This record gives sequence, C-alpha cells and structure tokens, in this order.
Amino acid sequence: MEMGGTMTPPLAPPCSRRASWLGGGAVAAITALAYGNSLHGPFVFDGEVAIVHNPTLRSLAAALRPPADGSPVTGRPLVNLSFAFNYAWGGLDSIGYHLVNLGLHVTAALTLFGIVARTVRRLAGAGHEEVKAHPTAFAALCALLWAVHPLTTEAVTYVAQRAEALMGLLYLLTLYGFIRGTEAAAGAGRRAWYAVAVAACAAGMAAKEVMVTAPLAVWLYDRTFVAGSWRQALRERRRFYGALAAGWAILAGLAAAAGTRGGTIGFHTPIPWTRYAAEQTWAVAHYLRLSLWPHPLILDYGSRAPVSAGALAADGALVAGLAAVTVAAVIGRRALGFLGAAFFGILAPTSSIIPIATEIAAEHRMYLPLAAVVVAVAAGARRALRAWSWPVLAVAVAAPAAVTVRRNADYRSAVSLWTAETQAAPASAGAHNNLGAALLAAGRMPAAADEFAAAVRLDPALAGAHNNLGQIWLREGRFAPAIGEFAAALRLAPAYPQPRQGLAAAEYGLGHAWALQQNWAEAIPAYEAALAADPALVGARVDLGSALLESGRPAEAIAAYREALRLRPDYAVAHHDLAAALHAVGRDDEARRELAAAAELKGEP
Repeated sequence: MEMGGTMTPPLAPPCSRRASWLGGGAVAAITALAYGNSLHGPFVFDGEVAIVHNPTLRSLAAALRPPADGSPVTGRPLVNLSFAFNYAWGGLDSIGYHLVNLGLHVTAALTLFGIVARTVRRLAGAGHEEVKAHPTAFAALCALLWAVHPLTTEAVTYVAQRAEALMGLLYLLTLYGFIRGTEAAAGAGRRAWYAVAVAACAAGMAAKEVMVTAPLAVWLYDRTFVAGSWRQALRERRRFYGALAAGWAILAGLAAAAGTRGGTIGFHTPIPWTRYAAEQTWAVAHYLRLSLWPHPLILDYGSRAPVSAGALAADGALVAGLAAVTVAAVIGRRALGFLGAAFFGILAPTSSIIPIATEIAAEHRMYLPLAAVVVAVAAGARRALRAWSWPVLAVAVAAPAAVTVRRNADYRSAVSLWTAETQAAPASAGAHNNLGAALLAAGRMPAAADEFAAAVRLDPALAGAHNNLGQIWLREGRFAPAIGEFAAALRLAPAYPQPRQGLAAAEYGLGHAWALQQNWAEAIPAYEAALAADPALVGARVDLGSALLESGRPAEAIAAYREALRLRPDYAVAHHDLAAALHAVGRDDEARRELAAAAELKGEP
C-alpha cells in the first residue's frame, strides 16, 4: 500500500467475514455472561459522591461543568455527562448505569479484537510465519481473556470508575481508527478513519487524564508496525499527528480547572514524592502478579505499600528489568516492545513520582494496561505450545470468567463488598472503617462500632475512623467519648489526604455533640468552623440556624436558613425551621409561606 511515496508492509489476506463475526460474537456474548450478575448492585464507595450526591447530573447543560471538589468526575466532563444521561433516563436506578458500563466494556473488547486481528495480519504480511495460523481465533482469544479477567471488574462493576472504562474504549478506538486509516485507500475513506482516531483521542482527554499518552502510543505503533521509523511516521502523517496532539490542549485546560482534585494529587500532599515513586515499583509488580493470579482483589489499598523494604527492593529490580527489556524491544522494533511500552506508558500518569495521596495502588488503573499483558502472554503461550486444544482454551477462558462472576457478587451490597475487603486485607484500617460505615447505613450499629474501633486500633492516625466512632457514641448519648473522638479527628485532619473534608466532618460532629447537650455557646462556633472548612455543607447551615435560634439570635438564624435554601431549595427541613425563625420575629405571613413550601416538599396535603 503506497502512502506518501513509501510502501507500507503488505497485509496478509483478510480472514473470512464469517470468522470475524463468529469471533466478535463470542467475545460479546461471553463477556456479557461473565458480567450478567453485576447489573443490580447499588452505588458504593465513590458512587455516592460521583452520582447520588452530584447536583450537576440534574441537567445535561450543568453536567459539562462537573463538581470541582475532588470527586471522581472532577475535570472529566464527558464522564459526568454520561452519568447525566443515565440520570435523565432512569434517575438513580443503578441498573442503567451498570448497563452503560458493560456496554462500554463489550465495545472496548470488540475494538481490541479488531486491533489484534489487524496487527497479526500486518505481521503475517511482513513475513512472520508463526502468526499466520488462525489469526482471528487468536485475536478473539486475546480480547476474551482481557474482557473476562477479574482485574477489569473494578472499572466495570464499580460504577464510579466509568472514567477508566470510557477512557479505555476511547484509547483503543484512537488506535483502531489509525490502523484502519493506514489500511484504507487514499481519499475519503482514509480521512474518515483518521477523523475517527482524532475524535476519539480528543473525547478521551475529557474522560480521564491517562489519555495523555494516546498520541505517543499511536506514534509508537506507526513506527513499529507501519512506517518503520519515527521520522518516517511523522513525515507521512504530519497533519494527523498534529491533530492528535491538539487533544493535549483540551486536557491541559481541564487539568487546570480540576487543580489538585481536592488536594489529593501533587507534591503538596502529605506523601513525599520519593516515597511514592519507590512504592510504585511495588504497585506495578503487584499489578503484574494480579494479571497472572488475580487474588486477592482489593478495592481500597490505602496510602502505603504493605511490604518491607527488602520486598520493595525486589519489586524495584523486577520492574527495572522489565523496563530494560521493553527499551531493548522498542529499539529492535519488536511487537513486544510496543506491548511493554503501552503497559508502562498507560500506567505512567498514575504510577510515577507525582503522589496520589488517597491510594498507593488501584486495580482499575490496570484496566487498559492489562490488555498489553494478556496479548503478550497469549502470544508467548502460542509460540511455546505451537497448537492449542479446545479443552485448554475453554479452561483458559472459564477460570478467569468464574472469578469475575464471584467478584461481581461482592458488589451486591456495600456490606458484602467491605466484608470481602476485610477478609482479603484484615490489617487494612480503611477496609474496617468502610465496613463500619456500610453497617451503620444498614442500621447495624453495634457491629459498626466494632469495625470503627478495629479501624482506630489498626491505624490510630485514621481521622475518618475517629470521626465515625464519635458518631456512634453520639447516637448512644455518650457525649464525653464522642467529643474525645471528634477532638482526635480534628488533630489528625490536617495530615489527612483530604484535610478540608476531615476538618468539616469533625467540627460538624462536635457541633452536634454540644447541641444535643444544649450548649449553644460551644455548638455555634463548632458549626461555623465546619462551614469555614466546607461552605457547601448544607446540613451544618441548618443546624447552625437552629443553634442560633435556640440561643436567642433569630435574625442570624434566618440568614443561615436562607443560605441553606440557596444551596438546596428543595430542603424541606430548612423551610420548616426558617418558618419558626420568621415567626419568632413576627413575620408570620412569610412563615406561613415557608411552612407551605415544607409541606409541599414532604408531599403533605
């Protein structure tokens, strides 16, 4: 195929359309079966922040301006918009959100199927005899092994991680559009496929920051499989690469608006960048281990690598060795070089020297890098075994699919998820704290207290656990120990990954403790401190108004209630309490209007 005055490597004859349809159908059907039990799980963990309590989802226009408070959708308007479409179709019924996530995953698997099949054709056309046998079956196997691998569950079943699945699909579509463009005849067809690649790349920048490496991945693919050199790739497709690189401007603008994602990312976090960079060698090695043996799967790894210095050094040596092999393979223009560079390159934005204070590792980060590992392992196994039997293939697919089905079952409720988490990581204070919160929400207060106490025992510096334990004592009327826990949380909050939220929660708890004892002199400044830390804390404004009203300051109470209603006009309690404050100053007509508004919001006649 002639392009720009040079000849690209010839392609082997395409496989039959029937084989392609059968392969794609098998990938889609088996993936859907593996994830069939994931569709009814509730919103868990960050899902509450990203969806349930996300006011920007209420209109499609507002969705393009996602919250700027460090939520999972901050700086990711395309993800937020997709959640808004879900909300418009079905409100907070989680099944629709799960269906979209599964649809994205199936489409990504089919795109990977196309990428592998067309790359194998290109290799076969270039004289690589070992890849000529059954290329469609090999591509389908790679796509299927990736799609049903348990490591993908966090990006698919955990709805709040749609950013990973959406970005992964767009990343793959960028590469697929480029591949199809190089295969198409010069003219409108080629331009159309290149336009698909450019559009997918630009959209991906609005889905997740990891998309930053996509233009470089395409350039490496071009140099490795098509053009033969970096310079030739740029010479033949200069405008195309310029269009891909323009997506970086989109990402730069969104990243500037997102800032430090609620103070959790950057060199200002409590985690030294040197420690983070060193511990990322453990994270990368751990991801590779999970790729080969996906157990145990953990949702929250916390902020420290759970290994000794010696183990960290061993992992560092392993990662350095693999990186060296990758560099050598890239220099030699080998397919393994592309796969290794894709693995390290996609992980680089999250597994580098820039600290992410909330999590030292996260399995959803392996969603797309896992594809490179799967293809490399499958290619190596194919070369070693020469031929595969159907029973071997069936076991190779059925085993990870069964683990995926089992992992999906953990997400059926917050309690089951965090119970599984504490079993997988019994020394994780965060897991016990989250299980306590789930048990508390389910009305199981004694069990919740045990989990919060366990979290504090495992990590006395975990401010959130102290705050949660204080809430338990508050509900039981044990004010002194509750105040002690809130005070401990306040001392620890500044060193917490999200200090603003930690301070607000602890001060709010203190305000409640004093208010329940009718100590308004202590309650009012505590509520005010909570609002200073988090001005959007609507409940604290209403409680502040009540404290002001009880202490004989109705005019200030009215102002607090008005501000609460400005932030949340549908807050029936605020309307009701505002009516009481208005009545206290003789403004009975206004009070009656507020009472009517409260009754209407509550659905009363």
